[in-house]
Amino acid sequence: QDDFSISMKTGGFSAAGINRFEVIVDELDSIDEYDNFQNNRAITSLFINSGDIVPVFPPDFSIYPSNQVTLKASTSNPLAATASYIFQIDTVDLDLADSLPGLSPSPIFASSVQTDSGGVIKWTPSNFTLVDSAVYYWRVANDSVLTNPAKFKWRQSSFQYIPGKTGWAQSGFYQFKSNEYRNMRYDTTGRQFTYVQNNKFLTAFTNGLPDGTQTGYNEIGYKLNGVVTEYNGCGLAAAVYVAVLDSITLEPWNNCGMNFGQANVFTPNPGSDCTYLLNVTGTGNCRGRPENVFQFRFTDTMQMNALDNFISQVPAGNYVLAYSWYTANYSACDQSFHDAFARLGFNTSLLNNSAPFIYLAKKGNASMNQSVIGNNQNDRLNLSGLLSTVWNRGDLSSVTIGPAARWESLHWNQVPKEATPLKDNIFLSVSGLNSLTNRWDTLVSPIDYTISGKDTTLNWIDANQYNYLRLSASTSDDSLRTPPQLTYWRVYYDEVPECALNPNRTFNFYNNPLNEGDTMRLNVAVENIGNLPMDSLDVDFYLYNNSRQRINIASSRLDSLRTG
Repeated sequence: QDDFSISMKTGGFSAAGINRFEVIVDELDSIDEYDNFQNNRAITSLFINSGDIVPVFPPDFSIYPSNQVTLKASTSNPLAATASYIFQIDTVDLDLADSLPGLSPSPIFASSVQTDSGGVIKWTPSNFTLVDSAVYYWRVANDSVLTNPAKFKWRQSSFQYIPGKTGWAQSGFYQFKSNEYRNMRYDTTGRQFTYVQNNKFLTAFTNGLPDGTQTGYNEIGYKLNGVVTEYNGCGLAAAVYVAVLDSITLEPWNNCGMNFGQANVFTPNPGSDCTYLLNVTGTGNCRGRPENVFQFRFTDTMQMNALDNFISQVPAGNYVLAYSWYTANYSACDQSFHDAFARLGFNTSLLNNSAPFIYLAKKGNASMNQSVIGNNQNDRLNLSGLLSTVWNRGDLSSVTIGPAARWESLHWNQVPKEATPLKDNIFLSVSGLNSLTNRWDTLVSPIDYTISGKDTTLNWIDANQYNYLRLSASTSDDSLRTPPQLTYWRVYYDEVPECALNPNRTFNFYNNPLNEGDTMRLNVAVENIGNLPMDSLDVDFYLYNNSRQRINIASSRLDSLRTG
């Protein structure tokens, strides 16, 4: 007998048009109803109007061929009543200028208010001549001065003027914000691309004299982000356990198939892949699984030599964690023990004999060393710290490029952050959307900047089969870990025509609402808003019934449609 009212956000511009709502109650018949009316599901449709207006020409990221431009936007509701719309254009990112006070409009900033009914709204900036190769940002909003004077609902677009050329380009840094990034960051503060940072919290613990119980042994080991990564040990002989954490992923090395002369060795079965540790099978002389730590016994001279060799082989930048398993008379240990940790910047003469210790080092950076040294055999030690690394590789992918009538060429450039450019690596690849399979195919990979240069022909790509392209850049830098700075990438191609419904030029609908049995007569303008004439125009007429089913009425081909 109750009524329920539920409020939902419409979802913005994407909700404009017909929306289908389906409500289901007691779907599994969990409630024993008085009578089963089979009415647990209801469906209805709602047409949602939107007051938004979106830029449509020049298209976002387009290359524009003329030095004069008419900006065109389309109302999401083509039949919107007369309203005022604000246009702005500049050579700086206008959206970012709103949030960054230091980024003010440039001297060429221009703005205008246009008033018209729904459809295509246009503005030709007066005394505004485009500058060769300049990138322009422009935006439009419904004039909300009467409802919300502090915040307009802007929708921004951008284009680059290159005389006589058409295509797609991202040539200004702020145009790159729409791309997808993997292990890379688009840093607006520094106006640069950076690699992401990887952080993990390490906790290491040891006990000079375990109490002999399973619980006591398990109190020796280490955790990453609170998750036990290794625990307990092998045998009762005193040893040092060493863990190596990768300089990029902070994942620990494991002993699966890795024999550095340590005490604990795990040999995988033939055909077993150590890459996938959950499925690996094999034989361990300590445990029946791969371990995330390497054990070197103090009293074994060969293992002490192996320890020194092992640490010498760890690449700089990796974290090295070492902790005692039981204790020893360290002053009497083989010199290799002392040499091994001297490589990391630790002075083992400061260790107290028969007392536990924990060392943590980032190899090659002794300033980050940490240590906890016990005073007697019964001490329990803990060491914790935040480990931080920066990735040394990452990718970015462009938004979709096209559609094109003919592909021409690709042009791109990058600037390394290092004084030695070859320490940076960048490779480009080109993917195309296959019109037959509707899947993205790799067409060119890789394009190496150092070998191929920055200009590549694309005229061999069939635009009938691949109407849309995407660009991807794979970057790496093992030295300063600063990715190559992509300054621009452009694709020249022959564009296709573009049109839009424009009721503010012509619209007539006979007898609204229609009576049953009457004939519908509709007259609406279709405007060619692009640069190219159309030899013909296909138009589909259809309606939706009250169950949100599309009913096709007719399709017709109209005569040519000239620009404007």
